Amino acid sequence: MTNCRLEERLRGKALDAAGIQQQQEFMNQKRALAVSADATGSAVELKDLWRELTSGRILVTDSFMTASRCYLVVARNTRLRESALSARAIGSLERYLLGEQQKSVAIDLRLSISSISGELARCLNAMGVDASVTKVPLLLVVAVHAFHRSIAVQTARVSHFEQDGHDQEVLSIERLDERLPSSLSAAERQVVSLRIEGRSLSEIACLLAKSPRTVANQLASVAHKVGASRRCELLSYLVGTSVARERAA
Repeated sequence: MTNCRLEERLRGKALDAAGIQQQQEFMNQKRALAVSADATGSAVELKDLWRELTSGRILVTDSFMTASRCYLVVARNTRLRESALSARAIGSLERYLLGEQQKSVAIDLRLSISSISGELARCLNAMGVDASVTKVPLLLVVAVHAFHRSIAVQTARVSHFEQDGHDQEVLSIERLDERLPSSLSAAERQVVSLRIEGRSLSEIACLLAKSPRTVANQLASVAHKVGASRRCELLSYLVGTSVARERAA
């Protein structure tokens, strides 16, 4: 490789690193503004949040958690003409977020699991969610539960803030970890809290300096105690509408 080509590659890597750092600084600033604005928020119905997301009137721009609250940042969709989401796509996503397995949805609709997975991903992407279906922001899951059922968490706190001339809204609720049963050990509570945040098994193992097998065993113990294993089932349990408990009733 010539010196010129080597210099070009190094320059390209430096520009990529600078871009990533700039993007991270922008996101950190947004989150700081969101948390600051949230302190003076007013109440909004979570079922209305779900209506606006599925209609395409608002788009998710960020989601994150602090030690005490869950946050969702949204912006008004100024280019909206009509919702790009079909009734079937919305219905499939709602069933999944309410705790059903993708396999069950696929069987009912006579589609392959891969087709359902793709439909769910496209649906989330249309809402602005840049994450896989296994890492859906917690507030979206709570919102769809509030839209369909009577749950303990019916409202969120909403505030407005501006970043670089763009108006945005931040919605927040208290973390739901406190709803976990007292029968969980400290280690189990720690891993399930990270799972609720959307962390994968390998990410949890890395963060806690544990082996993936240890984390898997602790999550299996939690699943046995609460009757829910998948993340959406855990979130359903926390908002008081556990699929497992409903089926057993």
